Order: sequence, then C-alpha cells, then structure tokens
Amino acid sequence: MATRKKSGASKKSAGASRKSSTVKRAGAAVKSGASKKTGASKRAGAARRAGATRAGAAMPVAAAAGDAVPFLRRRDEGPEVDNLQEELCDIGYLTRAQKALGPGKFGPRTEEALKHFQRDNFIAETGVYDEETQAAIRQLNEGVKRGIEGNIVRGLQNRLVSLGFMTQVIAGQGKFGPQTEAALLGFQMAQGIMQTGVLTDETYRGLLAAAPHPTPITDHGDPTRIDTVLPSEGRGFTTYRRSPGGADQFGRASTIRAITDVAETWSTRHAAPRLQIGDISRRGGGRLEPHDSHQRGVDVDMRPIRNDGREQPVRFDQAGYSHELTKELCQLIRAKVPGVRIFFNDPRLIGLGLTARLIFHDDHLHVRFPS
Repeated sequence: MATRKKSGASKKSAGASRKSSTVKRAGAAVKSGASKKTGASKRAGAARRAGATRAGAAMPVAAAAGDAVPFLRRRDEGPEVDNLQEELCDIGYLTRAQKALGPGKFGPRTEEALKHFQRDNFIAETGVYDEETQAAIRQLNEGVKRGIEGNIVRGLQNRLVSLGFMTQVIAGQGKFGPQTEAALLGFQMAQGIMQTGVLTDETYRGLLAAAPHPTPITDHGDPTRIDTVLPSEGRGFTTYRRSPGGADQFGRASTIRAITDVAETWSTRHAAPRLQIGDISRRGGGRLEPHDSHQRGVDVDMRPIRNDGREQPVRFDQAGYSHELTKELCQLIRAKVPGVRIFFNDPRLIGLGLTARLIFHDDHLHVRFPS
C-alpha cells in the first residue's frame, strides 16, 4: 500500500505516516513494536481534530482519558472523517472511488462501511466511530498478534473458521493463541502474503475479500448460551425490524449456524428473494416483547416467500404469497435440521404436515430449532 500523506499537525508528527507495503510484508514494524499510527501522533493532531464539525458545530471529544479522537457520526465533516475513510479503505470496507465521492464527509456510504466493520468484529452496530471501534482500529494499526485479546480477535477467528483454516474454537474465543496464529499463517501462505502470523491491513483485506459474510463461530463450552448474534445480512439472507446492534437477534450458536446454513443453500437455488429473518432472542435470553417464546435462543421468525421476488411482508392469504416457494423453504429447513418445528397458518402446508397452526402466525413462520 502506498504511503498516504497526512495533513496538518499529523503530517509533521514523527512516525505519523502509514507503513509502506514493503514494511508490511517484511513485518519490520511489527517486530520492532512500532505502530502505524501511535497514540502520541494522534494526540499531536488534537488541534486539527477539534476542527471537525457536525452541522457546523465543534465536535465533542471522546470522554476516555488520554483519547483525543472525537466520536464521529453521520453528517460530520472534517479531516478526522477523512482519516476514518482512509482507515476503511485500507482494510477493505470502502474503495478509493467511493471515498472520492465525499472525502471528509460522513455520509450513508461511510456509515454502512463502519457498521459492516463493527458487525464483523462483534462491536455494537451503531455506525458511530466510538471508543470501542477506535480501539479496534488501533489494534489493527499496531498489528493483531499472539497474546492479544478482544473482539477484533473474535472477528479474525470467525473468518478463519468460515474459510476452513481452523476448526471451531473450543476454548479461547477472543484470545490470540497458537491455534489462531497457525491458522492465520496458513491463510497468509494461501494468499501469497508475507507469513508473519500478524493481522495487518493487508491480511485483513484478504480475509474480508475471501469471507465477506462469515458464519458465526460455535462456542462448544456451553451450547445453551445465548450469546451469538446473527449478522444483519449474509449469503442468502437479510434481516427485518432489527434493533440496533441486533439486540433482538441473539441465539445459541447452533441456531445461528443453522439459519446461515439454510440461507446459504437457499441462495444456491434462488438468487432472489433472500430469506428474511426477524426476532430470535435477547442476549442471555429472557422476555422479548411481544412474544411468549423467543427466550431460549432457539425460536426464529421468518417471513414467507413472495411470488414477485420482493423482500417484503406477505400473508398466506394474499395475492403476493408463493405457496410453492414457502413449501420449498419449509422442506429445506426440515431436511437441514432434524427435529425442527415450524408454525405457520397456510392450511395447505399444515395439510402436508410441514407446519402447525398457531395464532397470529399468518404473516410469518415461527421456526423452533431443537434445544
């Protein structure tokens, strides 16, 4: 990656420029402990950063002690937004062409790219460049390597599992140990990247390109834990009426994996529409209004399939409903997951033994995975 010029105080700060691709491949910056952008160089540009504006007003500064980077959000403008966009380009969530459409302006494209990064790294999907997200970016800048812990490591493990470079993480989720290092070295070798065993921008871009929507990893430590969130979208599926951060779409790891497995198979049969996933459970379980169920991480709402390819709601007794496609979906779910129960009030599906009747289930399937 070509060295990127920085403006203002950051440009003058020692060590503020990004590592060149040569340094990255050699791994020298990692071995010497030097970071791509040190906290000192960030603070050296505080005066410039204070000029970042939101609707013409001075941006507030992050409250964390010693962290002078402002919290950035949609409609903000200024050099800090430009720096954020550069970060998102470096790791593969924005292209240079996309950035050129609004450099230094925090618009919907930048917000969606940031949400994608947050979603991939188990950070609340707020679209705000907050303290936790900044910390994850700093870890990438410094090189994520053996001994590091946190959500950025969980995201890395997630992709390595999805790509087949490591088995399910039986212990040590979020901990960069020898298993993760060996898997990352294997990925780097397969991609022709310098084998350092360190997650840098170049390796991150490769992982993102290879697995844009990784399947959530399974926690074998306690299979009943309700701590795995469904991504907002993935291969063959999208979500609807999703709460911020997917707060109402947590499930057991086995449930989330079953959903994504069904959706992936569906995508090989139908380019559109994708499966539409609604309520599952809250993290840890408990009451999820207005449901009496959805408390154990095994109950999943899905919309029936329309006959016009649209990803919109439909009742079984409306003209836009496809009985045949919805029947195919029910058959697929049952073939993939023995012991599953499906509640939906299409009388023809009930007659075939594919679904069972349940009040208020005319416009969505309630899929109960085995517990």
